[in-house]
Amino acid sequence: MPQLNGEDARKTAAEGWIWGYALLQNYRTMYPQAINPDDARYVGGFGRFRHYSQPFTPANTDVVTPNNDTPYSWAWLDLRAEPYVISVPALDRYYVLPVHDLDTSYVGYIGARTTRYLPRRNPGPYIPGRPRRRTRPAGHPGAVPPSPAVRILRHPRTSPT
Repeated sequence: MPQLNGEDARKTAAEGWIWGYALLQNYRTMYPQAINPDDARYVGGFGRFRHYSQPFTPANTDVVTPNNDTPYSWAWLDLRAEPYVISVPALDRYYVLPVHDLDTSYVGYIGARTTRYLPRRNPGPYIPGRPRRRTRPAGHPGAVPPSPAVRILRHPRTSPT
């Protein structure tokens, strides 16, 4: 095995930090929200949405840097065991639910521009589980994430009162 010199060690550490930091921060967010039932931020596990009725304030620490003018909804999906089909009610306005993997890369969008204004009876967007099904069932638009867990966000439209 070749010896690693100081410069190569620094480059390797920098690459590890650059590529690993987002994964660590996302896991740090996912753990209290979907894995640790003793945490106040726990939402009931994977596959359950948590909805906030008020915009965030500095007291909210569920995400690293939340928007302070947006009430959030989100869910973590564990794709190791099974796929998910997301049902969205028919809406007559613009909406978007971005899907991002643990690396914080957006791997798909469920919304008015991508899945259109699907009627409620239409099959929803399909997010494959692991081992990944390479083909989606007929009629299912969707995302194919590379990581075993993803988060779906929802930023509802708000209007001043």
